[in-house]
Amino acid sequence: MLYLYRIFIPFYFALIRFAARFRPDAKKWTEGRKELKNQLSQFAQKHKGKKTIWMHCASLGEYEQGRPVWEQLKKEYPEEIFCLSFFSPSGYDQCKQEDHADLLCYFPSDLREEVQFFLDAVQPKLALFVKYEFWYNCLEELQKRKIPILFFATHIHQSSYLRSRLAGTFHGVLKKCEQIFVQNEDSLEFLQSQHFSNVRILGDPRVDRVLEVKKQAKRDAILERFRVGKKLLIVGSSWPGDEDLVLSAMKHDSLQGSWKTVFFPHDLSAAHLQELLAKCSQPILYSECHQDQNIEADQLIVDRIGLLKFLYHYADAVHVGGGFGKGVHSILEPLVYEKRISFGPKYQKFNEAVYGVQKSFLFSIQTEQELIRCLLLNEDELEEIQMKIQKFILFNSGATQKICEYIGEKNLI
Repeated sequence: MLYLYRIFIPFYFALIRFAARFRPDAKKWTEGRKELKNQLSQFAQKHKGKKTIWMHCASLGEYEQGRPVWEQLKKEYPEEIFCLSFFSPSGYDQCKQEDHADLLCYFPSDLREEVQFFLDAVQPKLALFVKYEFWYNCLEELQKRKIPILFFATHIHQSSYLRSRLAGTFHGVLKKCEQIFVQNEDSLEFLQSQHFSNVRILGDPRVDRVLEVKKQAKRDAILERFRVGKKLLIVGSSWPGDEDLVLSAMKHDSLQGSWKTVFFPHDLSAAHLQELLAKCSQPILYSECHQDQNIEADQLIVDRIGLLKFLYHYADAVHVGGGFGKGVHSILEPLVYEKRISFGPKYQKFNEAVYGVQKSFLFSIQTEQELIRCLLLNEDELEEIQMKIQKFILFNSGATQKICEYIGEKNLI
């Protein structure tokens, strides 16, 4: 299988470059790497003879997962040089606006000559990979150079190719890593069943991150004036499928008059906002509200970015968008507020979603009747949900400190 990977991987990256002719995301991927060799050469010249701590993330979501560990290491080892790389433009574009590392760059590709050039320039003393960025040529080259490799927040979901009978040679590479810190029991049990001895369960560092964000929760006069004695359903990162279902459910007799809805659309284009306004019965845009006015509306549409994660505390219930499309968005951000949370059926790649549905403190829905049932839970049911969420948060918190302690105890830096 690893032999086929080495044959296939050049074609994979060639396909991305071909797709750049007609796909904006692929074009951004290729354009972003045009200056990478110059960037790496300049970095190598500036830090000649010095080694780095390198963390690699697929995209922005994985960075948010790895960010608590990254920031803790920068705090504990301020004299070290830090390199942060991304595979996709979404993470790179967001992080280049802030001071996250001595070198912020793209991961080139998993072609051997490009990996070798990258590692020669970056000179890592420790390589950190978030979740499941399994680039096998890179991993083998790191192992040849005797550079310790840590994976953390890893989740081997049920559809992962690593569960295939043909994945044994991939397992062989991963077994040589220093340590693999997994999020859940299922991933631990699977890897142990494959005779991995370098695996431990530590939970999800993202929980530490969202707990920190929770401390930054903000007051919002507009939301306070909008809700005025009503229960509030916040629909976070909503897509049309989520919006249609929520609006249909809210017409039910048992909800009308007692609930109001706040939409945080994923798509803030003028076209989508107009489309959503047209679907609503009595809507108002956040940008059109004033902090000192009464708001006579049933639906508030927040047409600004960056507010959602600070305002979940106003919700009586949350519906997280994306589950009727490519996949559900962040569940952990509202989860730390111990709210009842629903989302569409596409959630299987997220450990917390799978676990929460199994343990009945998160709700995957496909119909308006299922959403109505979620919104009409009684006090005893809500109290049971809160207790289960508290148990989940307690189990998963503290992963950041444990990972950093392991690095210190093993003298990996």
